[in-house]
Amino acid sequence: MSNFVVGQTMRPTQWYRFRIWALSALVASATLCMAQAARSDDYPTRPIRIILGFAAGRPTDVLSRIIADQLNKSLGAPVLVENRLGAGGNVAATAVARAPADGYTLLIGGTNYVIGHSWYKDIQFDILKDLQIVSTLSQNPNVLVVNPASDMKTLSDVVQKAKSEPGHLTFASSGAGTVVHLAGEIFKSRENVSMRHVPYSGTNLPDLDLMAGRVDMMFDSLAVSLPFIRDNRLRAIGVTSKDRSSYAPEIPTLAELGLTGFDVTSWYAVWAPAGVPKDIVDKLNHAIVAALATPEVKARLATLQAEAFPNTPEAADQFQRQELAKWTKAVELLGPRPE
Repeated sequence: MSNFVVGQTMRPTQWYRFRIWALSALVASATLCMAQAARSDDYPTRPIRIILGFAAGRPTDVLSRIIADQLNKSLGAPVLVENRLGAGGNVAATAVARAPADGYTLLIGGTNYVIGHSWYKDIQFDILKDLQIVSTLSQNPNVLVVNPASDMKTLSDVVQKAKSEPGHLTFASSGAGTVVHLAGEIFKSRENVSMRHVPYSGTNLPDLDLMAGRVDMMFDSLAVSLPFIRDNRLRAIGVTSKDRSSYAPEIPTLAELGLTGFDVTSWYAVWAPAGVPKDIVDKLNHAIVAALATPEVKARLATLQAEAFPNTPEAADQFQRQELAKWTKAVELLGPRPE
C-alpha cells in the first residue's frame, strides 16, 4: 500500500488498495485460525513417537510402553517407542527439543533431566525453554537401606556412626549424578556428616555389594530393594518421600524419624518440544491423565512400585520448576567437579 498519513484523505486508488490489503489480511488470519483448529481437531493423523534415553527393559522403558499402549487406544493412532541412548538421556532429550513443534514427537524421562540441567556443563537443550512438560506420570520413592548384619538399626544409629567415624561410612549409588547419589549428598548436608560416595555403573551391582558388606548403606530405589527387604537381605531404615509408600506402608519416612522436610522422590513425566499448540498439549494431557486413572495402568504401575502422578500442564510446570531449584542446590553442594 502506498504511504498514507492518518488524517489525510485517501485517493480512490489508495482506498482500493487499502481495501484489498485489509481483505487479504483478514482472509490470511481466518485461514490460519481454521488451519490451527483443523490441526488440533484432527490430531493425530499419523504415528506419534515417544523417545526415551534408556535401554529396553529398564523402568523408564516399561513405563513408556504402558503409556504408549493407552495413547494408541485413546487417540486412535500408532504410538511408537524409540530408545535413543547416550549422555544420561540427553541425546533423546536433545532430539525432542529440536523436533517440529507439532505434537508428533514426545519425550519420557524424569528426575534425571532436572538434575542434568545443572549437572552437565555442555548440555544441548534447556528443559524450560526448549521443552514443555505435558504431564507428570508417576512417582517412585527411594529408601535408605543397610546390611541386615549392620549395627545401624535406626536413623539415629546411622547419624551417630557417621559423626563418630568421619569419612569412614560408604554409601553406594547406581552412578554419579543420579537421584540416589544426590539423596546421599543432601543427607550429608542436612546432618553435617562426612561419608564416602561409591558410584557403580549398574542398577543391581550396588545392592549386591551392600548385601555382601562391601559398602555400608545406600539410598536405593524402593522398586529395586523391596524384594531384598522382604527377604531380609537388606534392612530398611526409612523411605525418602514425604509420605509412606502404599507398597511398603510399614517402612516409616525419614521425615518421621527426624529428617523434617526430607523429600527425595524419583518421578517421570512427558515432554513435547516448546511451541506445540496448547490445544494439542491439552489433548495429550487429557489422554495421559485418563490413562493413569485406568485400573489396567494402575496395576501395571504397581509392578514398578510406582504411584500414578497425573497433573495439568500448568501444575506439572510448577512442579518441575520446584524440583529444578531443589536439585540445582543439591548439585551445588558438591562444589567444583572435574570436567
